[in-house]
Amino acid sequence: MIDRRSGKDPTSRADLRTLRAKLQRRIVRYNTLVLTMHDEANPRPQRWSNRRCNQ
Repeated sequence: MIDRRSGKDPTSRADLRTLRAKLQRRIVRYNTLVLTMHDEANPRPQRWSNRRCNQ
C-alpha cells in the first residue's frame, strides 16, 4: 500500500526480464505452430525437378 501511494513499482528489472523472455519464447512457439499447421494444410509445389536424378 505504501509503494502504491508513493508511486514506486514493486516489480524489479529481473522480474521484467524473466517475463519478457517467457513471452518471447511463447510467441515463437505459437508462430512456429501456426506456420507448421499452415504448411501442412497447404503444401507448396516442389520447385526443383528430378531431371538430373533420373538421367
